[in-house]
Amino acid sequence: MHGAKFFEQWSTFVHDKPCTIRADHKGNGTAVITAVFEGGIEADFGLGLSLELGEFFYQLRAALDGATFKLASLLSAPHPPPNETTLEFPIYPTTSKFNQSAFCKQPFSDEFKAWVESIQPYNAHKTTDKPYRGINHALSLLHDCARKDRHRQLHVVAALPTTIKGHFVISPPGRITFTEMIPCNFLEDKFEFLRFGFDRVTDGDIDLKGEMVIEVSVQEIPDRRGTALVEEVNRFLDVAAYVINAFEAVQKGDPLIF
Repeated sequence: MHGAKFFEQWSTFVHDKPCTIRADHKGNGTAVITAVFEGGIEADFGLGLSLELGEFFYQLRAALDGATFKLASLLSAPHPPPNETTLEFPIYPTTSKFNQSAFCKQPFSDEFKAWVESIQPYNAHKTTDKPYRGINHALSLLHDCARKDRHRQLHVVAALPTTIKGHFVISPPGRITFTEMIPCNFLEDKFEFLRFGFDRVTDGDIDLKGEMVIEVSVQEIPDRRGTALVEEVNRFLDVAAYVINAFEAVQKGDPLIF
């Protein structure tokens, strides 16, 4: 739900905020290209995106913890699970931390404990030939992001141009001497994204004709923007569902098929 809301808000921003491009001369034969959004950008828009994303990670982590506690309670009934106050779904960086966890004190079968250990971040090499390969890294990232949200250290969300296609229109003998990308984040009021130099310009303006694609980016998920980011977020859903299905199989007494 929160993941869908995150992308819904972003889609609304993209379609409801027409953007025009403006060139501002800075003197000494240089100018910068600036994005200008109609009506401006609300100061708390980026904050809203960060909160939705944080809740998405937190809820997925809570679902894993809930499945762990539920199964442990059923197996321990009528007594409460051992170490119930510290019981959570284990996502640990080392064998020792996993073995010391409350999860390992539960009356789970050895087979199930071995499977859960195989998907720990430190055991990525054990799943490279499995249908669920990559689950180790996804769980590690989910845990880190959920922990960040738990402490309300908001996720850094940026809106930036990822594709710029176009060309300068300049009358001879004028010429463009260089172009340089400027780090920007439209959600932080950083709208300048391209610097260029020119010389031998006599009369007339310099025009930039083309198109620009603006996509949302998340610091914790580098190199994933646009549709790739959507796919990555959906992968977290798939990973959480995969693990919860394993708990349900154990609860029903079904064999684990992995």
